[in-house]
Amino acid sequence: MPHEVYAEMLDKTSNVVDYLLNLLGDAQTSSISYFKFRSYVSKHPVADATLNPLEEETQRLLSDFNRMRNWQNHVPESLLVAEMEQVKDGKMEFPIDPVEITIYRNVTYDYFKDMIEINVSFYKSARKIIQAAKRDYRNFYGKSVTYNRVYVDRPLDFDKSIPTKKSAKVQGIKGDIGLNNENEVKGNE
Repeated sequence: MPHEVYAEMLDKTSNVVDYLLNLLGDAQTSSISYFKFRSYVSKHPVADATLNPLEEETQRLLSDFNRMRNWQNHVPESLLVAEMEQVKDGKMEFPIDPVEITIYRNVTYDYFKDMIEINVSFYKSARKIIQAAKRDYRNFYGKSVTYNRVYVDRPLDFDKSIPTKKSAKVQGIKGDIGLNNENEVKGNE
């Protein structure tokens, strides 16, 4: 199968996977996530609302999402160690000079199928965590909440990015990386 087909599917799913891992499993102090919400509320109970304990599977999935998020958003040293073990066992080459960047023209059907199966499994897991989050939200809000998709004719423009840019500024990000650093928050300041 052409690598382009594989890469296109990977690109379409990776952004959503990354977002869900961050939204559900992030534990960094500067982030918000369901993982942090549960941790915070367990340490700082709210008088009128309680969190029901998560099912064991959902708790395990939430911990797995945290570990996967940490692994996927960094280049872990364990990856290099695993590759060097492959080199040592003669199952992989690791040329130093010149450094070779391998560009595959094709992928096997089994490799492509594995990516699809991993994505399906991930989305089933994410759905279980999201259902738990919705139950928690219902407990805090006092009733079930309806979620509607609202389609608008107004085009998306820069007003939507004002909160994002303000947040970036609070995090110490000045301007847009690679662009003129004077490109700071514009709009309703």
